[in-house]
Amino acid sequence: MQQSTTNLQATDSSLQSPKQKGKRGRQILIVAGIFLAIGLLVGLNMYRLSQRDEMPVKVDKVVEGRIEARVFTSGKVIVRDQEEVYATTSGIVQTVLVKQGDMVEVGQPLVQMKDEELALAVRQAEANLTAAQANLARAKEATGPAEIVQAENALTQAEANLENARQRLERNQILYEQGIVSIQELEALQLEVELKQAQYEAAAKQFDTARHEVQSSLRALEAQVAQAEAALALSRHQLNQATIVAGQRGQVLQLDVQKGQFVSPGKLVAVVGDIRQLEVQAELSEADAAQVKVGQTVEITADALSKVKFFGEVKEISPRAIARSSGQGEQTIVPIVVAVLGDTALRPGYNVDLDIITGIAENALLVPYDALIEQEDHTEVLVVQEGFIQHRTVTTGLSDEQRVQVLTGLQSGETVVLNPDDGLADGTAVKATPSEID
Repeated sequence: MQQSTTNLQATDSSLQSPKQKGKRGRQILIVAGIFLAIGLLVGLNMYRLSQRDEMPVKVDKVVEGRIEARVFTSGKVIVRDQEEVYATTSGIVQTVLVKQGDMVEVGQPLVQMKDEELALAVRQAEANLTAAQANLARAKEATGPAEIVQAENALTQAEANLENARQRLERNQILYEQGIVSIQELEALQLEVELKQAQYEAAAKQFDTARHEVQSSLRALEAQVAQAEAALALSRHQLNQATIVAGQRGQVLQLDVQKGQFVSPGKLVAVVGDIRQLEVQAELSEADAAQVKVGQTVEITADALSKVKFFGEVKEISPRAIARSSGQGEQTIVPIVVAVLGDTALRPGYNVDLDIITGIAENALLVPYDALIEQEDHTEVLVVQEGFIQHRTVTTGLSDEQRVQVLTGLQSGETVVLNPDDGLADGTAVKATPSEID
């Protein structure tokens, strides 16, 4: 049977024509040539890779994550609403009625000054007022109305005499025209009218003088009463000022006087405030101020409290920048106020550090700061693709101390060069070494 099969194969082979045998040989040669060419290309690329001059670079991946942009500064804790209490009169402190840390109410006495002399001044002022009032009353009863009434009666009588003389003159003029009265009698009546007119004017002047004198005298006495009243009010006020009281509810934060101390007007006695309402006064550079807005969250830490974190928010940003000279030259700063939120262990006077959160982005594309190349009109990064450099223009967003958000130009997972050299042009072969952000 095997011999039959062999014979058949031999017979088939012998039956093939020379033309068919040549065609099959060419196909074999073509296939062999293709494999040979592929082998040569692979070998050539491997040779090139082994021979190229690769520049070593450190790289990192583009990752997705959360980023918080922050502005850092420092400041001092103060009480939001506090009152500085000053002495308004001079004297010696008799008693200090509170101690530092006490809670006080509005109007509660804080310090009592010695007030014996002030009390005597009040009694003296009261006596002066009583005397002035008595003088005024006597003047009104004794001289005022009587003198004026007497002068007024004389004026009334003079007016009546003048009117009677005028009437007689008018009647006798008629009689003179009728020839009954002589010219001498008429002239005598004319002189009488003139005399009565002079008497009336004198009485009127006397009345005005009497009234003016009385009124002037009364006005002077009334002024003395008013002056005495003012002196009494001042004495009572000074006596009241000897007891220094709180003008608002709160805690005594500071006491600057002690028993037996002499104080003058304007001397700071105490500071009262509510430590449940704290603020931080701080300053920003003009560059940082452009990123900060009212209402932004602030993280607050203090060395005195082992860096325990408290929270606040930006309450005020000064509308005006301030130029300040220092050893490093002139600096422009912007004052801000941060309201401390909730109950805290912070105390007025603490120095604190502030982290102002100016922006938050979730699932952002992030690259290290060291990957950015700032050009005059754009920002670049160098991307490593299959071992070669490719320049990319990117737009950036938020940033923190180590990373920057990339808005356009990159995709998650791509590899970027850190601290790239100036000579890394497109197509430069590199040997990448991964680097992690600390």
